[in-house]
Amino acid sequence: YKQILKYTKPYAVIGVNERAEVKQKAYMNNYCWPYEFAGLKYRKDIHLIHHLYADEFFRFSARLYNVPIVGTFHQTPELLERDVIQGDLRGRIASFTHKMNRNRFKSLSAAIVTSPNQIEVLKKVMPEEKIHHIPLGIHIDRLLPFYEGYTIVKDTHKIITVGNWQRDWDFYFKVVKECPMFEFTLINRKLDLEYRAKLSDYPNLTYHDDVSDDQMYMLYLENDVQFLPILGIAASNAVMDGFALGCPLVATDLGMTEYDDHKDTVTLYPEGDVESAKTALHNFADRSLEEKNILKEKCHQFAQEYSWEEIARRTVELYKSVL
Repeated sequence: YKQILKYTKPYAVIGVNERAEVKQKAYMNNYCWPYEFAGLKYRKDIHLIHHLYADEFFRFSARLYNVPIVGTFHQTPELLERDVIQGDLRGRIASFTHKMNRNRFKSLSAAIVTSPNQIEVLKKVMPEEKIHHIPLGIHIDRLLPFYEGYTIVKDTHKIITVGNWQRDWDFYFKVVKECPMFEFTLINRKLDLEYRAKLSDYPNLTYHDDVSDDQMYMLYLENDVQFLPILGIAASNAVMDGFALGCPLVATDLGMTEYDDHKDTVTLYPEGDVESAKTALHNFADRSLEEKNILKEKCHQFAQEYSWEEIARRTVELYKSVL
């Protein structure tokens, strides 16, 4: 999400480190709110504060600054409710600062959620009219060289899954086992050892624990559909990359209403329903080459709504409205 800084061009950035090689102190990684005090040196110069990761960083700003405050929330509904209602359970200090400021969310001028399914949680701690859905962005230009000119010329039945966070692996491997007609590709750097030990049981599965971005983009292009069995979701880079590269989505239905108008490119199946998931995968993988190429273009066009330039424009418009 910090990619938005390239397009909103803030006056100052505190605590969000773009340079991966620079390590932050462990204390600052565990407790992010001291960055609010570090920003006091800019207090006379700023007109608005945006907490890019309000779940972790927003504690005392409403008391420290007399300017509008915008916060973006990224956690899945279950984790978000834990964080905003109970406080961060990872440490006693974080929990204490939450209790001191449990009503702080009402002081936000605006809250940004990356998925509509977070709204019901935030409604418990702040007025609904202050909550705005602005999704995660994607670098369309970065992916265009891979997408442009690519045409499916070989009839395959390939299914790709990328990522690890909040994935339902028991369900995933159950579907892989029951669908020998499909070739599954799994890209995951953090797959649990218990699942890695059983990979040889699935001859129709190719597993990658480390690929380059370019290799991953080509795999998206070569696969018919992205399969995302999930336990929770708010925003997903994997989904966005897949759409931009023309890969339709089959995922667990956890109330993602943002896809209601895109049922030709997205199918959500009931949680735990293997047969519905198999049917949805067949619906995309069994199409003709011509239909698959048309579908890829529809997915790519859908992704245009999520370009970082567009997401930043909507965010800046929100800044203006609260100012």
